[in-house]
Amino acid sequence: MQRPPRSRTRLRVTFKKAVAADLNAIARVLNQLATYSRRVNGRSRPTNAAADILNLRPKGCQAEQKHLWIAFRGGVPIGLVDLIEGYPRPGVGFVGLLAIAEPQHGHGAGRAVFAELERRARRLKLKRLRLAVVGTNPVQGFWGKMGFRRTGETRARWGERKKRTLFLMEKRLG
Repeated sequence: MQRPPRSRTRLRVTFKKAVAADLNAIARVLNQLATYSRRVNGRSRPTNAAADILNLRPKGCQAEQKHLWIAFRGGVPIGLVDLIEGYPRPGVGFVGLLAIAEPQHGHGAGRAVFAELERRARRLKLKRLRLAVVGTNPVQGFWGKMGFRRTGETRARWGERKKRTLFLMEKRLG
């Protein structure tokens, strides 16, 4: 059976910078990521996930380097984007998370959210975007379509319940 062609209509999303008062909206998106969370963390939802994503940043990074946005479609939160500006070095933005609520998968939401993230990264004058994909998360194909390539670097990290292998990917912003 052949799939119908995807619509070329661009999905409209808006971003809002997340603040402490947005914990419920953050939690709403995180509660719709059970499959992702099981693959990455070994459980349906990590403990204190909404507060953690709002506050966590790499050692040595200042609060103003962290950009956490909630992506909305029609006033409903559908995704989260975490970008660390100037990490691991100046001119680079590290995408700590780009998560789309599972009911939105397959409808162009990921592509639309990434397009807005890329626009904002360019406005911040970033030259490259980097990210790490957990080996058990089958999104490397998506990131490849968005122009990212593996760097050849890998990292091992402990999640909440299991050890994870991370594959680093990078995209040059022209």
